[in-house]
Amino acid sequence: MQSKEWDFDDHSSSLLSLILRLRIGHTKFAKQWMVKNEEPLHCIACDVQLSVKHVLVECGNFYHERIRHFGPGGFTVKDLLGSEDVGSIKRVLDFFREIGLYSDI
Repeated sequence: MQSKEWDFDDHSSSLLSLILRLRIGHTKFAKQWMVKNEEPLHCIACDVQLSVKHVLVECGNFYHERIRHFGPGGFTVKDLLGSEDVGSIKRVLDFFREIGLYSDI
C-alpha cells in the first residue's frame, strides 16, 4: 500500500504552523522562555533543557509512548518530522497529545 503524501492545501494554517514549529524546534515548551526572559525549561526526569529532539527521541520518561506511536527505537528527529507522509505526521501529533505537550507546541 502506498502512503499518502501530505497535501498542504487540505490542512488549516494552524496545523501547518504546528508542524513547522516542531521541524524548526521553535515550540512554546522549548523556546518560550526566551520571549518571557526567563530560565529555560528543563526535563524533570533527565535534568536537561527541553527541546523537540529531547522529547521525541531522547527522554526516557516518554519511552513507552514513543514505542506505541513510532515503534522500537533507531529513529531520528528527521525520520519523524522530515516525512510528508500523512500517517507519520499524525503519529507525531498524537504522540504530543498523549504526553500532554500538544498545546505547548
